[in-house]
Parts: sequence; structure tokens; C-alpha cells
Amino acid sequence: MQENRIHNMGYAVQKRNDFISIVIPAWNEKNRLPNYLNQWLVFLPGKFDEFEIIIVDDGSSDGLFEELIKRTEYGKYLFVLRRKHEGKGAAVKAGMLKARGDIVLFCDADGATPVEECTSLYNKHVESGAPIIIASRNANSGANSVKNSFFRHFIGRIFRLIVTFLTDLRFYDTQCGFKLFTSHAVRMIFPKVTTPGWAFDIEVLLWAKKFGLPVFEVPVSWHGMKDSRTKPFRDALPMLLDVIRIKRLVGRP
Repeated sequence: MQENRIHNMGYAVQKRNDFISIVIPAWNEKNRLPNYLNQWLVFLPGKFDEFEIIIVDDGSSDGLFEELIKRTEYGKYLFVLRRKHEGKGAAVKAGMLKARGDIVLFCDADGATPVEECTSLYNKHVESGAPIIIASRNANSGANSVKNSFFRHFIGRIFRLIVTFLTDLRFYDTQCGFKLFTSHAVRMIFPKVTTPGWAFDIEVLLWAKKFGLPVFEVPVSWHGMKDSRTKPFRDALPMLLDVIRIKRLVGRP
């Protein structure tokens, strides 16, 4: 698999006539998602000929689903899938397989990555022709990340080293919730994904590697958010166990 890290994204896209799908998994995000959704609805018109936004409600209990379906101003562009709570990986998979776009981007509901970074990923797709472009929050890649605690950064660095050792995935950041795929890559990878939790990104990238799909990594601006859904102490061990399981699964002939 081709893996490249791109540091300078200072060029403009001349052609954006793709149909793009934005997939947003959400669990109890009633207070944050509507604002982020509005940002997408301002950003996308004029950038792409066609677009849709798919919200996958992962069994929210805070009234998120009811809030979304009453917002008629979102019109024909918004689709909401309501599911029982299974985890972020399961929610992303459901949304990706529902998407109709030529290009499909999934992002976290908290709005930590600005919608404008869609341009960085899409530009790299157009310039390189790569079917998968992933965002990096790591400062070593040229990313601009702020408001991230030293402890969370330290745990993330250790996790990245372990993942690299176990999987040989040599990316600065496998876990950033901002990734772009062509529809062909979606159809190849996501029917295979089995991980319902946070480690699903690792499985996605390992399937890409197995299928020989080039993956480019692009630095992005990113803002650490309060009330993060990931908890280092609670999630670290289950994620590592998932990584070991995923490596065995994807490594099969």
C-alpha cells in the first residue's frame, strides 16, 4: 500500500462536480451536532454539484433524533438513520453503506475538525487520484491541533506506537474522525468491517492495505473538545484487544 504524508495543501480545486456524502455518527450529541450540521449546510452548496448528509443516531437517549427530524430547514439534504447503541464503528459502517455519493467523508459529530478541512482532503484526492484520504491531528505531520491535554496526547502517542508495531500501519494518526473515500473504496472495505467500537479505523486501514488501495494522510486543524466520548483509561485496553483481533482477522488469506 502506498502511504504518503502531505505537508503543504496550499492549492485550490478547479473541479468539484462529484456527488459527496457526509456521514456523521452521533450518540447523545443534541447539544453539539446541530451547530456542526449547520456549518456543513453552509459550506457544501456551491462546492459540489450534489451532496447529502447522513446522520447515524447510535441509540441516543438525549432527544437527538427528535431534534433532527423536526428541523425541516435541512430539507432534502439530510437523512437520519436511527439504530440501537452498538458503537461508533457500527454507526459509521451503517452510514457509509447507505451513502450514495461518488465521494464519502465521515466525521465526528463534536465538530472538532472544521468543515473547511474537507477541502484539504478532497484536493488531495483530486491531485493524487488516491481512493482514501485520511486526516492527521499529529503536529509532526504539519497539523495544527489545539486544546488537547498532555495526558491525552501522551496516551495517543503510546497507542500509535503499539498499533504501528502490531499492524505495520505507518500513519501519524489512525484515529482522527475525518476520512474520505471514493464510493469504490467504500464498497470494497466497509462490508468487511466487523469492529463496532473505537478501533474500527484500524480495521478499515488494514483492509485498505490488504486490497492494495493507496491511502494518503493530510494534516488538518483540529480542536480538542470537552466531554470527549473516548476515555483513555476506559478505552485503551479494549481498543488494543480489538487491534489484536483485527490483525488476526484481516491477516487471513
